[in-house]
Amino acid sequence: MLSDRETVRASLALATAEIAKLKDEGHSRVGGARSLGATLQGMDKNLAAVSSRLAAALSPVFPDWKERVAELGVEFVKSCRGLVDEWQKRREAAETARGNIARLEADLEGTRATLKASETTAREAENLHADKRRELDTIVAERASVIGGRPVGEVRTEYQKRSEDAEKEPFARRSFAARH
Repeated sequence: MLSDRETVRASLALATAEIAKLKDEGHSRVGGARSLGATLQGMDKNLAAVSSRLAAALSPVFPDWKERVAELGVEFVKSCRGLVDEWQKRREAAETARGNIARLEADLEGTRATLKASETTAREAENLHADKRRELDTIVAERASVIGGRPVGEVRTEYQKRSEDAEKEPFARRSFAARH
């Protein structure tokens, strides 16, 4: 059997080993605590940075965003996502409208150019018409002075009758002279 002394020595050795083990665990835990403290401090800095960015982004829309996050939790995130989706739809609609406006403005410019060309053509046609009207008026005035403003058919008939009469007259004189 083991003597008391040996038992005490064995117990002392076990206790010393246990103390060393506990010291090592304590040092390990202190190191772990320091590591966790540093990690926690880094997370706090990240949280502060994210909170600052969120405050800059959310405060104009949600002045009480921190309270709402605390109150709604995940539902607040869903609400924000819904608003983002709506924003994107409206932005796409605005971009589509801008594209349509740009296309319509281009069409309008083309139409304006066509209108300007048509107006120029119309002015030229009006000027040509006025020139032709003046020519016609001049011709009508000349005709009036030449044939007295009478219809051409009437003047032609009269000239034909005179011509026929003139042709018959020499025969009428000859036959009158031959008879007398």
